[in-house]
Amino acid sequence: MRSRLLPLLAAAMVLAAGANVQLADTVTKTDGTILNGRILEENDSWIVLEVQRGSAKLTLPIARAAIRSITRGPGQTGPTDPQATPASAPAGPGYYPLPIYGEIGVEVKAEFLSEALADARSRKPDFVVLAFDTAGGSMEEMDKLIKLLGEAKDLKIIAYVRKATSAAALLALACPEIYMAIDGMIGADLPDRQSPGSLIEAVDRKNLSQLRSRARAAARSGGHPVAIAEGMFNPDLELVLVTEGGKPVVKPGQAEKPLKAKGKLLTLIGKEAVECGLAKGWARDVAALNEVMGLEPWHVVPGGAWATMIRKGQETRRSLEMGERKQRYEEYMKKIAPELERIDKELEEVKAKGKAAEADKKKLQRQFDQANEDVQVSYRRQLREAGKYAQSNPDLARDMQRRAKERREEDLRDVKRRMKPEADKIQDEIRNLYEEMKRLQAERQKLLADAPK
Repeated sequence: MRSRLLPLLAAAMVLAAGANVQLADTVTKTDGTILNGRILEENDSWIVLEVQRGSAKLTLPIARAAIRSITRGPGQTGPTDPQATPASAPAGPGYYPLPIYGEIGVEVKAEFLSEALADARSRKPDFVVLAFDTAGGSMEEMDKLIKLLGEAKDLKIIAYVRKATSAAALLALACPEIYMAIDGMIGADLPDRQSPGSLIEAVDRKNLSQLRSRARAAARSGGHPVAIAEGMFNPDLELVLVTEGGKPVVKPGQAEKPLKAKGKLLTLIGKEAVECGLAKGWARDVAALNEVMGLEPWHVVPGGAWATMIRKGQETRRSLEMGERKQRYEEYMKKIAPELERIDKELEEVKAKGKAAEADKKKLQRQFDQANEDVQVSYRRQLREAGKYAQSNPDLARDMQRRAKERREEDLRDVKRRMKPEADKIQDEIRNLYEEMKRLQAERQKLLADAPK
């Protein structure tokens, strides 16, 4: 059954792989480049293509002006002619998307964003859209990013949030305009106090105070309600949503159904962020933002900063993981160093004893060979003595030969009897030393095999 099952499984894997290829969208660019992947978003001016590179996935924005043709996988819909809207005259204002994807401080760094914003300036878009999909990360790096946004007053920066929690929430708050994905999320990324031993209880007051201070500063920088920002990092604050002058206002207070109850941290989903006045609206994707912004159709400004940020983020992640693996390996090797030293010392002792035992074995072999040779010499001498009587007394000569042979056999057996105990002892010692060497080598190999990869 097993022999039949394996080929069937292999065939199924081949068919599955073929199905994935068939389901992929194929984009042929005007320079002849062919890309296979999945189209995530598109409009008349651009598309976003998700492609596989080894174990990683890249998200690439591609202007329709740079596309020769699109071949869609089965079940996919959308225009196949990239020239449906003339590429030479893009409609409406232009926007330049940049990814805030992954961990802040690893995939998202101030130096990457600084280079991307410089590239954006050279292309003169009407808007720069920061697409958020991150659970935060380094607060120190977040401070650098917020400072960078504060220095980019010459660019009209918009945040489009699928996920911006913890440090990323502060970065989004520093953007002058926030728009949400329909199922987007912005705010804290900590468990609430209702869970015993939760992270909120573990965070000391000093750290919470620093987080609140940063949140308030970020909100002021972006022109957003400070109470909302503080509620993301203050479990003791209770917030209510009221209407004042026909506009939603969030402020401290108590209500039967508060926006944020005491003992919790504030996290808002797409609709909630709009209703409380933090976000200006929500859209299904970046390409559709113009609808909620009240703009005519807009177009993506071609550029390579998106792909560059993704690539540099992946390189940083790989470098970090390699560094962490190296550190774990070095720490493990340092930990097992005494054990390796002990094993190596015992191995040297075993090898020395083995070498001595082999020398004893060779010495005993030489003694054995000499004793046998002495017996043979004595036997040959007795045969020569018997030969003297071969003519005069043949019977005596034959009797002497017989006795000489019997004596030789007895002497040879006596040599074996005398030396066998010592030979067995040395052989047992060699065998035990060999087994001990194998055990120590196996122990050493296991320690090394358990080292972090």
